[in-house]
Amino acid sequence: MGFIDIKISVSKNYKKAEDAGPLQILNQAKQFEVALKAMDHLFKDEADIGLDMIFQSSKALNDMSSDEKKNHIPAENMILELASGVIYFLEATLGFEPSKIAKAQEVMTKAENLALKAEKYNVENKVVSSEKYAIGLECKIAYIEACLLNALLMLFTESYMDSIKALYKLKKAHSGLSNLNKTIQSLKSSQYKLQKTQKTNKGNNELNLSRELSRDSFETCLESADECHAYEKTNKLDNSKEDTLRDDVANTCFENDINNFIPSDISTELFEKLVMKQRKSTLSSKDEHLIKLMAEVYEMRDSRLRGSHLGNNQPILRRNLGDHEIKSSLGSQQQEFVYLNTNGHTTPTIDEFIESGVSLCYGIIQLILSILPPAVTTVLNAIGFNINKLEGLQLLWDVVHERNIFSGLSLGGLVIYYHGPFKFIDNNFDIPILDEKVKSLIHPGFLLEDQILKATCVFPGSSLWILQEAMVLSSKGELKTALDVINKNSVEGIQMLQIKAQMVFCRALLYCFTFDFEKAAEDFLYLLEINEWSHSFYTYFAGCCYLEAYRLCEILDSNTMNPALKSVSSHVDILKKNYYKNKAHECLEKAPTYLHKKKFMSNNLPFDNFMLRKLKQFKSIQSVLKTASIDIVDAVATSPIMELIYLYDGFNRMNDTQLDLALNYFLKYENKASKLHLNSQENVKSFLTASLLKNMNKFNLAFEIIEEKLLPQIYDRKTGKFIKLKEDPWLYPSIFYELALINWNLNKMSDLDQTVKYLKHSLNYLGDYELSSRIGMRSQAALNRCQNK
Repeated sequence: MGFIDIKISVSKNYKKAEDAGPLQILNQAKQFEVALKAMDHLFKDEADIGLDMIFQSSKALNDMSSDEKKNHIPAENMILELASGVIYFLEATLGFEPSKIAKAQEVMTKAENLALKAEKYNVENKVVSSEKYAIGLECKIAYIEACLLNALLMLFTESYMDSIKALYKLKKAHSGLSNLNKTIQSLKSSQYKLQKTQKTNKGNNELNLSRELSRDSFETCLESADECHAYEKTNKLDNSKEDTLRDDVANTCFENDINNFIPSDISTELFEKLVMKQRKSTLSSKDEHLIKLMAEVYEMRDSRLRGSHLGNNQPILRRNLGDHEIKSSLGSQQQEFVYLNTNGHTTPTIDEFIESGVSLCYGIIQLILSILPPAVTTVLNAIGFNINKLEGLQLLWDVVHERNIFSGLSLGGLVIYYHGPFKFIDNNFDIPILDEKVKSLIHPGFLLEDQILKATCVFPGSSLWILQEAMVLSSKGELKTALDVINKNSVEGIQMLQIKAQMVFCRALLYCFTFDFEKAAEDFLYLLEINEWSHSFYTYFAGCCYLEAYRLCEILDSNTMNPALKSVSSHVDILKKNYYKNKAHECLEKAPTYLHKKKFMSNNLPFDNFMLRKLKQFKSIQSVLKTASIDIVDAVATSPIMELIYLYDGFNRMNDTQLDLALNYFLKYENKASKLHLNSQENVKSFLTASLLKNMNKFNLAFEIIEEKLLPQIYDRKTGKFIKLKEDPWLYPSIFYELALINWNLNKMSDLDQTVKYLKHSLNYLGDYELSSRIGMRSQAALNRCQNK
């Protein structure tokens, strides 16, 4: 089945209700709700609960008798399989664990096959589950999603053939999603115009059969039942009482003004027939069963939108990130939850799945492809990938306002894009943007923070949103507040090891940025217990932290009365000075021994190669010192932790006091190794000094250091040619990046051409090197800003 020929259209006509299988349609919607609820548990670190929900529903379907299965269709098994695949996929990509990757691939392949069968069944049997979209489109979307996620998983394997297949799948998925998105956006535009027209012409008393024009829909009648509110408050009814309640709710609905109630999961044609039967008191037992199922599906969707299925009965919305000030305690005032659903009314489950799924998948593909180096994007454009970053951002913002798995993933992607350490969007280059729409996408202001606050409201205590909140606060320079956010709940209580590892790594970086090196080292070593990957680099990072803790003890010994050091003096115990040195020695010597155990696609990870080169430098300095008694700890010249902090965007997150400490104490520390004044060590020291001065707004001093000490070593101004150096290959492209940023701050728009020239030099200085993706993406993001792309 190809993607290029994918087409969707407005479903012109429903088949007669009796033939269309209304029970099948509702049962399908019910399982879609089960799947959406199960995936929600992922955001509360409860992947096991979600998987168990899926297992129980699948088991119930498989255990049905032949007669019972007549009202059930293959799409129900399809969506449950896809939901479990999404959970396994996220576990796999959060931790890069081979066992999780293999399991996710297995489930996704099964979901692909089930989606093909489900679409064929729905089309052949005219199972019309949407008044807006063509028959079987939800199955087609499920197929595309499964293919897309499977393709990404294939890229993580060591198989060359899998990588080729993955690129083919990505191309097909991109083409299919592009076609789907165009039609969905066109339909939304037409629907909006129709709503405006019909609102203008409103005034007759005829029955309004358009569900799209109803603001109330079936939820109004449910909210009018006192029993429903009682159920949502207690949430403790047994099954028999729950069944009775659903009957009462359905009856309450039809006892009210019927013109105001348009159920969202069945055709308006069928609803009209039920209305007429109700008026004539001729409802059959089958009709009553149908009404009961309608109420059940609505109730499931309603509890999902409100978050009550997660035990969130008294949600609290805070005012600001990082504080506990309450904006509103929503309690049982459920009408205040309108913000959780875009238009203030319930979108049909299947339509929600189609629209949110396409927006997320196509948006995230567009965004990912847009941040790749230009050499790659040029090739991708040549083979049919029409890449549009702004379209991708807009789609992600469209879906982030919903309340489902797609919304959560979209929000997570946006946080990483705007506030992650990779600088996908470089706000340091604040180029004026004239187009207001583009400006709102590049600078979303407090909108992203508001969405995180809402996410923490729906998923209170979720470590995933705590992580996102800390990331945003860190990006804003509020490092202490970010640490407080992470530490307010015990990391030990996080059930998903993958999220726990992300949280611990984030906390370790924050400790580094605030110079609490002992705690940072402990966190990096803790990662060896809870994560399968990067053991070598984590151990090296821990060694660098213990090294800096040892050096800090020496700095404090010689500066006991210096008030500037007061803020960091509590972070080390001077009596543990030798302990820090021994731990540093142990970690630095042990780090490379992990390399043969943990590789990615048959290769060392980029930072593993970075670590090997640094350790080789340290060993070389040991030999230069020509003293066997010199420990590797004493053979380290320029601070390796400051180097790592720069690479993880730490300088941009520090306040003036922290920047001053880094510059005047950690970089100016001297030992026998630093007194050798080796060129490689001096270059790194000069570069980090210039970067710190730049962040302290001392742009002229920073420019002088780079111009006098660094640039002549790597660039011949007369010939315009680069001089290739082998030591620290990440450093030289970074020099041009920093020059571009300094030049922008000094000259702004008057010398923008030179800023662009520096950024192009950064991108073109070297081909592939150990941190080329990290440095290249940062320079490309900055170039995009400068060229208003």
